[in-house]
Amino acid sequence: MRGMSNSTPKTGSTPPQNPLKDYVKQRLPVLIWQPLLIWLFWLSPLPIWAYLLLWVFPIYALVFVPDEIRAFCDHGVLRHPASSGDSLRLVSFGPPFWEAAMFAPHHMHYHAEHHLWPAIPHYKLHLAHDAVRDRPEITVRRSYLGFLWRVVRSLPLSSQTPVV
Repeated sequence: MRGMSNSTPKTGSTPPQNPLKDYVKQRLPVLIWQPLLIWLFWLSPLPIWAYLLLWVFPIYALVFVPDEIRAFCDHGVLRHPASSGDSLRLVSFGPPFWEAAMFAPHHMHYHAEHHLWPAIPHYKLHLAHDAVRDRPEITVRRSYLGFLWRVVRSLPLSSQTPVV
């Protein structure tokens, strides 16, 4: 239709025309470098399992696992059934520096702000946080590990489990 924009209303960006092509284009460096790294390990005097120990394991332990912990903490509400916690899922964190560096690089501890205003660049999310941190709809937790500890202490969950 004439006069209609092809951009999405929330971010103003144009939706991808060819998702498979975009997927491959975004991962092209990985598709090139990973076989090259395996080949270099193969040629080196190191055993091939060194690739797993020196490359794959650190990525898993220092990237994948912390990101999964952050995602769990950002979306977790200790209450059963899950539908009763839906109104409590606007969660942000005010973690110590080392926790923010480990679990939430690029200011992802401002999780509620990121979902409320997805177009705000990560380095400006602290401004949004200053505007909403005292709102009752926003839960601000102090620590990722502290929240995980409360989850473990609360197991098994029941309908009487307090909201955390």
